[in-house]
Amino acid sequence: MKQVTRSLPVVTGITFVVLLFSTGWQRLQAQVPAITNFTPTTGTVGTPVTITGSNFSNLQTLTIGGVNAVPVSNDGTTLVAIVMPGATAGSVVVGNADGTATAGDPFTLQASGSTFTQQNNKLVGAGNVGNGQQGHSVSISADGNTAIVGAPSDNSNQGAAWIFTRTGTVWAQEAKLAGTGATGAAKQGYSVAISADGNTVLMGGVEDNSGMGATWVFNRNAGVWSQQGSKLVGTGGGATSWQGCSVALSADGNTAVVGGYQSGGNQGGTWVFTRNAGVWTQQGSKLFGTGAVMNTAGQGYSVAISGDGNTILTGGYMDGWAYGTAIGAAWVFTRAAGVWTQQGAKLTGAGYVAGNVAQGSAVALSADGNTALIGGYSDNNNKGAAWVFTRSAGVWAQQGGKLVGTITGLSNPQQGYSVSLSADGNTALVGGWQDANVIGGGMWVFKRSGGNWAQAGSRLNGYGNTTAAYQGRSVAVSADGSTAIMGGHYDAFSVGAAWIFTTDPVALPLYWLSVDAQVIQKKEVKISWSTTEEVNTSHFEIQRSSANEQYKTIGTVQAAGQSNTVNTYTLTDKNIFTEGTYYYRIKQVDLDGKFSYSPVKTVRLNAAQESATWQVYPNPVKRGEPVNITAIGGGIQPGEVIGVQLTNAAGQTIARVKDALSNVAKPISDRISALTSGVYTMIIMHKGERKALQFIIQ
Repeated sequence: MKQVTRSLPVVTGITFVVLLFSTGWQRLQAQVPAITNFTPTTGTVGTPVTITGSNFSNLQTLTIGGVNAVPVSNDGTTLVAIVMPGATAGSVVVGNADGTATAGDPFTLQASGSTFTQQNNKLVGAGNVGNGQQGHSVSISADGNTAIVGAPSDNSNQGAAWIFTRTGTVWAQEAKLAGTGATGAAKQGYSVAISADGNTVLMGGVEDNSGMGATWVFNRNAGVWSQQGSKLVGTGGGATSWQGCSVALSADGNTAVVGGYQSGGNQGGTWVFTRNAGVWTQQGSKLFGTGAVMNTAGQGYSVAISGDGNTILTGGYMDGWAYGTAIGAAWVFTRAAGVWTQQGAKLTGAGYVAGNVAQGSAVALSADGNTALIGGYSDNNNKGAAWVFTRSAGVWAQQGGKLVGTITGLSNPQQGYSVSLSADGNTALVGGWQDANVIGGGMWVFKRSGGNWAQAGSRLNGYGNTTAAYQGRSVAVSADGSTAIMGGHYDAFSVGAAWIFTTDPVALPLYWLSVDAQVIQKKEVKISWSTTEEVNTSHFEIQRSSANEQYKTIGTVQAAGQSNTVNTYTLTDKNIFTEGTYYYRIKQVDLDGKFSYSPVKTVRLNAAQESATWQVYPNPVKRGEPVNITAIGGGIQPGEVIGVQLTNAAGQTIARVKDALSNVAKPISDRISALTSGVYTMIIMHKGERKALQFIIQ
């Protein structure tokens, strides 16, 4: 850059020096985002989507499938975001103050499967020192490709955690983690959590510093793990708060939640830490929910956090213990402008069996924070159960009855000792580590459809155990619902292990936007329908019944194929010969032969409903000869008013008449008698219908 100096004339003894640059003035160009590619193009809610392009900084808009996505990482050219609940098949859109960009191809939404099978052998970390109880805690990334397994008894209760990664279907150990700065035997790995991209993990150590407890953060860069900052210890917890007995991490890894259920003499509490530029600080004071019985609920025994980090669920499994029975409860907190406040009253599920229930022994949240799962392992004499709550407009309500998986014999499995939810909240895992079977423990899968919950398959147990493993001590499911991990901390005489289970996503069922059946002219019925999400649709079979049973297929229409746009279809039934009531439905058939039915539509066919067929005669007509206008069918009476408009070949209107059907013919005949020979059009209007008839004047 060339610098030029110019001296200006002296003004009142002052010399001004102006610096001029040869580049001159330059206007900053708009930094409109551009999308080059995104992957994967198909997935479930909870799927991490990697978007590549340019100008992704300072985004104001980020949607996938019409719903705001949660960003996990963003370096300006590569953006990773999580598909959130409510998304449908649709566009990927990013935008900033200068404009927006929409990917050329849509994201196709799928549903998570319900049949889990074990993937390869159990995971056992190498480098253990003694019997570490691996699997005491587990967590898994959003895509299911990175897992962390905690072992608090490793190395004489110093504790540790192992990282495993998956390539294809093969799992391999990536690292063993043990944080520095511990005071005494901290039992690191008592609890663990992982970010959506798997690059940030938390590890709680409840007995650090004689039971005060602490939490360690590790970060991965290019496959190498390192501790990030000093251990986290929340203020106001007291000497034996057991901080780190539970931990949770937001999708982007920038908000951490730490529970300490022994704080304040078993009152418990929850701490929030946030990360900015790699530095962690406590956000606000310790959280303690109102409404606890005698303030001895043990809040923070379990914690969960939404994907965006703005909703926290904390369990207090000892609530009510002061009165001899611990029903337990859970509390919700929400964040606005960095300030946390309790949302509503504590949550206590109905339908429990009197006695100790321990609700809040485990908790989980969907990615949007609108579905909560609360375990109560002592319900019904330690059979255990889990309860689901949903949030609408800030108000929480229980959804359905408690979840109890099928139990073997007189077993008391303590279901609800561990729980987990997929991002969309439609897949729930419930662990019960005391189930009486050879393996010891297990987990149950529940699926939600239309607000109703049902167990999916039998209890899951991992094979390859050595001795009773007490599987189900910990469970976690990936955000996309495709991969589950279950810990069994007593396997091989307390060496411990973890088991991986997978399920394949399935195409979402076609979505019916509208279905209609209407009577049209000549005893015909027009069936019309519109759909979206045709991911796996082959064709439609239109079926008719005269008694709402014994349907017969009257026609077939090919589907649009792999389409997530709105598609509209019609078919006309021309084979009705008698009056009566008819029922129509549409059978949607998938490419794999599976099918479903549309809602049933009813029509009543009679003469009054049939559209009229209009006639003008004689045709051709001679000037001076009267014309006749009649309606065949449709039930039109002579006194009904119709409109008649005459136009010439140029489209010019030359006559208009509105009168009763029995009266319109005469004025029309009078007008025709004055016209020259040629072709004319008579437009008949009746109840919103228009019928154009050509006739010739000779």
